[in-house]
Amino acid sequence: MNVSTALRKTFSIRRLVGFVADLSSYHRIQGSKDIEEAAKYIAETLGNYGVNVRLYEFNYGEGRGFIPPLIGWWVKDAELILKKPRRKILHNFNEATTLVVAHSPGGVFEGEVVHIGPGDDPKTYEGVDLEGKVILAYGRPLVTYFEVVKRGAKALLLYRRSGGPDGAIPYFSLFPTPQEVNQLKIPALSVSRRVANELIRYLEEGEEVVVYGYVKAGFRDVAKLRVVEASFGDGLREVHLIAHYCHPGGTVNDNVSGAAGLMELAIAFNDAGTKYGIKKPKDSSIRFIWVPEYYGTLPYLRTKLNEGATIEVAINLDMIGEKQEVTGSVLTLIKPLLKHFTYAEPLLIKELIKELPTAETFSSTKRVVLIRFDTIPYELGSDHDIYLNLGIPALMINQWPDKYYHTSADTIDKFDPEITRDICVAVGTVAYQIATREHLKEPLRRYVRSYLIKSLSESLMDVAHDDEVYSSRLNYLCRYVLKDELVKELGLQDFKNMICKDVKPVTYEGARYKIAKDGTLPSSILYRQLGFKEYHKLKKLLDKERWYTTVFQGILPTLLKAPKTADELYNDLMAEAGVKLDREVFNKVLSKFINSGIVVKVD
Repeated sequence: MNVSTALRKTFSIRRLVGFVADLSSYHRIQGSKDIEEAAKYIAETLGNYGVNVRLYEFNYGEGRGFIPPLIGWWVKDAELILKKPRRKILHNFNEATTLVVAHSPGGVFEGEVVHIGPGDDPKTYEGVDLEGKVILAYGRPLVTYFEVVKRGAKALLLYRRSGGPDGAIPYFSLFPTPQEVNQLKIPALSVSRRVANELIRYLEEGEEVVVYGYVKAGFRDVAKLRVVEASFGDGLREVHLIAHYCHPGGTVNDNVSGAAGLMELAIAFNDAGTKYGIKKPKDSSIRFIWVPEYYGTLPYLRTKLNEGATIEVAINLDMIGEKQEVTGSVLTLIKPLLKHFTYAEPLLIKELIKELPTAETFSSTKRVVLIRFDTIPYELGSDHDIYLNLGIPALMINQWPDKYYHTSADTIDKFDPEITRDICVAVGTVAYQIATREHLKEPLRRYVRSYLIKSLSESLMDVAHDDEVYSSRLNYLCRYVLKDELVKELGLQDFKNMICKDVKPVTYEGARYKIAKDGTLPSSILYRQLGFKEYHKLKKLLDKERWYTTVFQGILPTLLKAPKTADELYNDLMAEAGVKLDREVFNKVLSKFINSGIVVKVD
């Protein structure tokens, strides 16, 4: 019996739904006691099913790379009540755990509401007195919070201008460091757009708006950062399947769907071995990993690499189990950077199409996939970023866009256990193919070879309209993708000779730069490094194009793990992104990174 058939037989939807219900009952905010208990639940549950489990324990109080230390936190209750111009309960914690902005301090408040709009814009605060007021605002949570605290606000009410149902309470978090505890002076609550609009309407009508609220929350001296690892096989040549298990209690698709699906997949592999004779890889292993997003991934990978592991590839499962007809999402395979091509990319596309529901066409030999499915180039946003930043090929399976993303409405009724099973079986099959080296044998080798020729040709077709971008990408593919080992392994010499025959080596002169630390660049780091006004100037630059976030906060720090001149970096960023990059924007962003110490000059 092949591995995909065995996994489909042993993967239990009944167990999966139980894991989803159990795991979502924990309020899994990073730094909290509940996330520690959630990790314990994952480890103990897997152990009870006979899965080999290892629990890694790190400390949230220690910063790593660009990931700062995090203060420990707890929360028990909260409520927000409108007192003027009429009395009513607006929100309470029993309604949604997202009511309390994660890492908010506790406290009781009553005061007049002032609506300031964008709390992350310096112009907002010009000539405005916020002393003793309850502030209603939108914008980056950490930036907005610290800025209203500086101006003497009594409490902060955050809302989202768009995205999610009007009545849903959005999920916001602060992620403060222990060193910032003295700045955590006021409670912060998240309110639905419906409530925000109601308060704004009263204010526009000239009414005095007064609210009362309380938050029962506080900070912890020691917060354990737990990573759970299960394994099928014990070799140090590893294939990683990873899912983050953090986020608010009661929410499901982000990312209980991935974490619970991975739990069931680990059990299914174990059962496939005992029931159907699926053998463990001889000198390799499949590792199933549950992490607090970003915070757990970097220390875990550093530990693994120090222990001598060779990580072939990682597949990140983040928001996988959605009812597309409800959430409006598309199942998306997010590819790695071009320079980190992996056999898992074509194999995963092949297996997903095989495992997902299909139907016959009118009269052709081809079957069509019955759900929305697409592939896209690398984008920033989850734990695959850390793998790529450390030079390890990584992909992500995701469902996007999601109408209920990061809101209290991300509930179990939007979860699809069958699509979760199909995805997990496909992912497990590919992991096994790579762990057992089946991908180097025919017919899989032939499939990968054909895919790579097609994919690289299409990547050049996509940019053929622009001479500069085309030249950058062609040069980049010949330097970083069509490397000698891959060319020999897949028999691609003729193809390389064809597309690279006119490519000449490029010599770059001038100062060289590299990134100062490991990791990508979250907005909170940019705010802390640059200061409020310079951060806002940078934000205005990055807001010019939605994809600038991926280019400058994701791809740039990864490419600068190796020193490059500004010109080389500019060309390589265009090659990876496949679009014309505004040189003026590039120069300004790089200058800000250099001046703040994010990027350093190499002697």
